[in-house]
Amino acid sequence: MPQYYRARETAREDEIDGLPLATFSRRAAGFGIDFVLVLVFRKWAGLIWESYVPHQWERHTLINFPHVIDVIVLVVYFCLAHYVGNGQTVGKRFMRTRAISLTHQRMTLWQSLERSLGYGASFLEGGFGFAQFFTQRNQQCAHDRLAETVVIDERTATPRRVDPAAAHARGAGNGAVVEPAAHSTAGGDVGRSATEASELAARHTENS
Repeated sequence: MPQYYRARETAREDEIDGLPLATFSRRAAGFGIDFVLVLVFRKWAGLIWESYVPHQWERHTLINFPHVIDVIVLVVYFCLAHYVGNGQTVGKRFMRTRAISLTHQRMTLWQSLERSLGYGASFLEGGFGFAQFFTQRNQQCAHDRLAETVVIDERTATPRRVDPAAAHARGAGNGAVVEPAAHSTAGGDVGRSATEASELAARHTENS
């Protein structure tokens, strides 16, 4: 039976369209906090390994178990932190950023694992995996693209939204961004902006 290509569903992407992205400095600071915690957990894991695991057989293997423990602690920490915190590790919570899924309402366990393993890919590329933040349109590093996530800034209370009517009125055709007022006393500024854009689009259509 033939199989057919199915286009990506855009409902989730439409839902998060216009959300403010986290800056590189905030992301780096959050990662630094998390990395300090990883070092602490690695120290505890090392103490447990040295105290409770027999080591006579280690001389008969080529496996470097301290390095294996390093990888396990890093992957487990970031995987569980992203999954339990729904994209927010301890460092991201301090910096008020969050990794969000491009395909699901919340971070899945598989995406959390992919993102954790993706840090290794970013490092193994000589750090260029992190530098891709500056070259990708949605500021995605290598581990972001691997796990299909983006990192947003949660300090902004009101996200930016795309208004197709305003884009048509300006002749852009690719979507325009509407900046709602941060503190609206009447509570209707956003609605009025959309209405004004729609009226402008109607006048533009009539004139053309």
